[in-house]
Amino acid sequence: RAPQPSLIHDRPPLPPPPPPSWRGAPGARVLARAMPPSKGPLGMPSLRLLPPLLLLGLAGGGSAATPARRHYLDQEQFLDAMCLDGSPATFYVRRAAAGASEAGKRRWVISLQGGGICQIGFSKHRTSFVHMFTNETIRLDNASTIVPLDCMDRRTSILGTSRHDPPEQDISYKEVISDDPAVNPVFHDWNVVFTRYCDGSSWVGFSDVVDPDCKDPDLQAGGECVVFHYRGTANLLGVVASLLQDHGMADATDVVLHGCSAGCFGAIHLGHLVQEMVPASAAFAVVADSCMEGVTQFPWAQYNKTAQREAFHGHVHPAIPWLRSRVEKGEVDAAMLEALKEYDGSDPFTPRYLAARRALSSQMVFDPSKWEANATISTECKDFVVATLELNNPFAALMQCKGATYGVAFSSIPLFILNSLDDNYAVSGAGSKDMEKCKQDQRCRDHRTLLSREWETQLEWAFDMRRTRKESVPLGAFIDRCPHHCMKWHELSDAEGATNAERVGEWLAAVRRWREAEVGGPALNEEEREATMRVTWQRKGAVFPCEHCCDRPVRS
Repeated sequence: RAPQPSLIHDRPPLPPPPPPSWRGAPGARVLARAMPPSKGPLGMPSLRLLPPLLLLGLAGGGSAATPARRHYLDQEQFLDAMCLDGSPATFYVRRAAAGASEAGKRRWVISLQGGGICQIGFSKHRTSFVHMFTNETIRLDNASTIVPLDCMDRRTSILGTSRHDPPEQDISYKEVISDDPAVNPVFHDWNVVFTRYCDGSSWVGFSDVVDPDCKDPDLQAGGECVVFHYRGTANLLGVVASLLQDHGMADATDVVLHGCSAGCFGAIHLGHLVQEMVPASAAFAVVADSCMEGVTQFPWAQYNKTAQREAFHGHVHPAIPWLRSRVEKGEVDAAMLEALKEYDGSDPFTPRYLAARRALSSQMVFDPSKWEANATISTECKDFVVATLELNNPFAALMQCKGATYGVAFSSIPLFILNSLDDNYAVSGAGSKDMEKCKQDQRCRDHRTLLSREWETQLEWAFDMRRTRKESVPLGAFIDRCPHHCMKWHELSDAEGATNAERVGEWLAAVRRWREAEVGGPALNEEEREATMRVTWQRKGAVFPCEHCCDRPVRS
């Protein structure tokens, strides 16, 4: 087949296009020196199952479930697609079983793997941070051993390379793509695609980077500079193109893009690009799981204005010495420094607040060595942030808009949000005490309750913004109060006894009906329109910990 042009609108392919073998891809020549002779397909080395594979569900065996088969993206055809280290992007396909319903055989769910993000040199520059409410100092060492936060570490882990991917994989450990109808009443008989996450950019990167500090031996391999390939966007779109041309998805009646954690970010921000590729008659939707989190310095909706004002004020004064040094170097105007000095706790959108926001945004200097520098983020969102906050730094707006809250607000596709207001990765990763310890500490419980109320308020703003912009496009959600990150599929129920999975299933049926109307079928009645817009709050306004919110539903 002829090579595909770049699948990303208004962007040429990244030069130079990689040759057929992953060993010849940009930056891979150095990596190949340290690797054993290869005997696998596409020049891939023999599999060595490492302990982290088990942690992230990439080690096969031990289950009677039907395994999914590995596929590499052809780097001759998909010029932009590759992992952080230059190895081919991979995905696993499990076709609907022979005994599946006829409807199931034409339905596809594409699940994007999660696994955090990485930055070049992270381990040297940031090993801890202070939580905005508890003032705890949180060390990042433990997380980095499983989910490497430094891209140099990640590129040789299973989250940065496809070298370790087994030929077959039991993907049913993820309940949402299990083939057991008791576990997964929605997608058990669909065609399932598990798309490997291997570029460290939450799927939205589209750039190649050689760090400016490459003279540092820690950023070299074999005496040469390492090239980091942030190609998540191209990887996803390449997978979709391959599914359409080689795996039968061109005949799909339904396509769902699902993502967990970092995959959730990718699903939200890239869903509109996938929608443009799937059959026009298909019912397309995104199910985004566990990437929403409370935002600091969020002026558009605030539950506790005093707490938010104090949090913003806490960013202002530490920035003064840094900004003073930049003024002395002639890098920023002295008025920026004065704006921070004069900030007096004014409310959002007042002149002094906006001046302080502009000054703080000057800290976000465009850095081509970061994957965010060329990320696939909504232009409408960036324009909104620049205009409402009167910013003169578009990169600062981009850094805000990469957040999932903004992604939801400025989305344009049928979208369902699954999230816990007590997400134990977003919370623990952001610095809260361990959830069980927190339950015994009144101060921690109060902080958790306040944080969840702020989060509720921000989500309501995002939902309202989205409805205002795209009032007829389906939007649903199941927002719970059970501490978890992803998982818990078909295990949490609302006040009416329906599970999160059942609510997703009902909403997808409504989306199917909506799509039928969009392509010329009968118009929706009022009840059908309401079904496309159902947002379920499991226990809105509840204090932490929420009693019975984690209880499994009782089955008859």
